[in-house]
Amino acid sequence: MSRQLARRAGSAVVWRSIALAGEKLIFLVRLVILARILVPEDFGLVAIGMASMVLMVSLTDLGVVSALVQQPSTDKNHLDTAWTISVLRGLMVMVVLVLAAPQIAAAFGEPAAEPFVQAIGFTVLLRSAASIRIAHLNRELHFGSLAMIGIATATINTVVAVALAPGMGAWSLVLGSIAGAFTFLAASFLAAPYAPRFRYSREAADSIMRFGRWIFLIGIIAVLSDTLLRLIIARKLGVAELGLFFMAARLGFLPAQLITEIVGTVAFPVYARLQFDREKATNMYRRVLIATTALMVPACVVFACLVPSLVSDLLGERWQGTVVIMQLLILSSMIGILGDSVAPLLKGIGQPEKIAWMDSWQLFVLVTSAWFLVDRLGLAGAGLAWIMSIAATQILAFVYARRLLDAPFRDLSRAILAIMLSSVLAAGVAIGVVGTLSGLPGILIAGAGSMLATVLMMAVLDTSFHLGLRETLVEPFPWIRRLPGSGRRFD
Repeated sequence: MSRQLARRAGSAVVWRSIALAGEKLIFLVRLVILARILVPEDFGLVAIGMASMVLMVSLTDLGVVSALVQQPSTDKNHLDTAWTISVLRGLMVMVVLVLAAPQIAAAFGEPAAEPFVQAIGFTVLLRSAASIRIAHLNRELHFGSLAMIGIATATINTVVAVALAPGMGAWSLVLGSIAGAFTFLAASFLAAPYAPRFRYSREAADSIMRFGRWIFLIGIIAVLSDTLLRLIIARKLGVAELGLFFMAARLGFLPAQLITEIVGTVAFPVYARLQFDREKATNMYRRVLIATTALMVPACVVFACLVPSLVSDLLGERWQGTVVIMQLLILSSMIGILGDSVAPLLKGIGQPEKIAWMDSWQLFVLVTSAWFLVDRLGLAGAGLAWIMSIAATQILAFVYARRLLDAPFRDLSRAILAIMLSSVLAAGVAIGVVGTLSGLPGILIAGAGSMLATVLMMAVLDTSFHLGLRETLVEPFPWIRRLPGSGRRFD
């Protein structure tokens, strides 16, 4: 990458990290507070509504924003067409959810979920009307503005949900989501001013659909995976077990969501800029893979070690059933690192159809294995099914990377081994601290201490064996040059 693009990418990573850390921390606080007020059945009812909404959003997602990022256009006619498609799609989703709510609730075996399915559809309409120029903020790596939008949305969602929870039960979750969606709508026009106009151009729509149709298919497959798994759990185990799985998934996938969002969201527009330069794209991919591994493995290992204390000390005894499933979902995140690093590459170079093939195979393995394992092992079977499906896609990810790039995994083995050794040390620190200190102070000290041990161990190994970990960070983060032992700038 050029020095300017690398530094812009580094700034984007920082802002995306701030945004996601802020949003996830806010929602973590929200979950902890609401878990003390609400019961698993409340979360289960809302989970049915959310699953239905996400399914409908994916069934109608034409990849408008992603298409504008991959092949940008500043033409007003093009933008108006994209915005019109987005609004009409949001309106359609809302209407379908309102009309189909009785059938959806019956499919989950929980008639009480019907009004929740209907109400949650309003959030889709609000979000679909947001400023279409958000796509340009992504393309130009202006993630500071996007961070403000995300944090404001999460804050309003949480404040409303927590304030209403004592008196309104499960409805507080829905009303919080609606308030957050309205905040997103208003903030988008403040951050990316745009005067929308209903307009449809066939030429502009065709341009969007050439890329967006694959994003559409990817979205369908991803949500089908989640929805069908929830449906299997609800039908075989009941709504209370679905509530446990909902909570376990929200927390268990938290480290992976943070890291893949940070790295992948920034990498996608950067790859789009490098899509015609194979050598630079290869160098970029190596950095993305190392960065994802260095962040994901230690974070997931430590989080898995802290899960029992987090559940018992923060969520309460009624949520003990989430411990094993949460740890299994965390393990699946570590197994899927290769696929997570390949996905933004495939989107950026304009080959999202390969992601669709990976996700289709994952869906097949997940549903078929869950159907048999949930009956025999309960929620643990759902976690094992998720692990099997993620593992099945990694071979395809490896093949795609080898075909599209020039020796993408060359000279990475020593760096990855150092990351694994550092993660083992981090796990030992975390287990030792929580075994000595109980409660929230022990969890916080264990998390901070284990992460510090990881960083120090990686630094020592990097300096001793010339692994190039800090060298990889110098270009996007120039201040690292001032640290002792930092490497020379790479080309």
